[in-house]
Amino acid sequence: MKRLVELNVIPPLKEIVPYKGKQFLKKYAWYANLAYSLEDKVLASSVIGGPNELVIYFRGSLLLPTEWMTAFSGKMVDYPLYENAKVNKKFWHQFKKADFRFSDILDKMIENPETAVSEITFVGHGMGAAVYATFAALDFYLLKSRQDISLQLFTYGQPRIGNRQFARALNTAMFLKIRVTYKNDIVVNLPNYESISQKEKYLHPVMEYWIASDNCECMNDALADDEIVYQCHGGGKYYSDGDFLDESEECSRGAKPFQFLLNNGPYFGIKIGIRSSDLPPWIK
Repeated sequence: MKRLVELNVIPPLKEIVPYKGKQFLKKYAWYANLAYSLEDKVLASSVIGGPNELVIYFRGSLLLPTEWMTAFSGKMVDYPLYENAKVNKKFWHQFKKADFRFSDILDKMIENPETAVSEITFVGHGMGAAVYATFAALDFYLLKSRQDISLQLFTYGQPRIGNRQFARALNTAMFLKIRVTYKNDIVVNLPNYESISQKEKYLHPVMEYWIASDNCECMNDALADDEIVYQCHGGGKYYSDGDFLDESEECSRGAKPFQFLLNNGPYFGIKIGIRSSDLPPWIK
């Protein structure tokens, strides 16, 4: 195993996301919301979101607050594809039960000459982001990645999934990973990072896009000028493999007091979780 060298300690970084960047983040929030129009027993679906782009979107959970807390009470288990990585036991078991469903979607679409897929984007919200989108993207990268297909992962309101080694697996994976959080949403701060009862601390991957204030009443392609979104880089000890030790206190983790049931946003004017059959305007 490669020995990591601690280089230095740097402060967390936070910079404002420009208008075009917010448009890019909003594009995939449409898909996260579209997933809630799926039938109750359908976890995933797909659509061609652009030239040669396959978008696979996963529905989140509509659990009650007490059910959310139960979901986060599970112990960690080994994540078999990365050394010393551990993940939430309940999340992992749910993913393995459903893995074959969207694996079939992937295989059929990739092999279909009419689609000519050269880019795959995984999108999820809340529990769907944690249980399905993230595991599906990382598993595909580690097991099935091809030089002729690029990957992207967009999550909205994602809870923590695993320990620092699992966060490192995501940090060092060579594909685009976007994690969007909303104000002081408690869900993205679960399971509790600071819990002394856990032998293994949960940790998010380093990059975060935090909606700090949202006065946006907009839909379609418009975005309010006074909506403030930060790109946040974790701070703390910095290692030779490009990994950080800690999440940034400058963004959602430091936005206390946390509140429940805020993970629907709105994300750039989109209230994720409200059933809608509307496709994003650019693919109608």
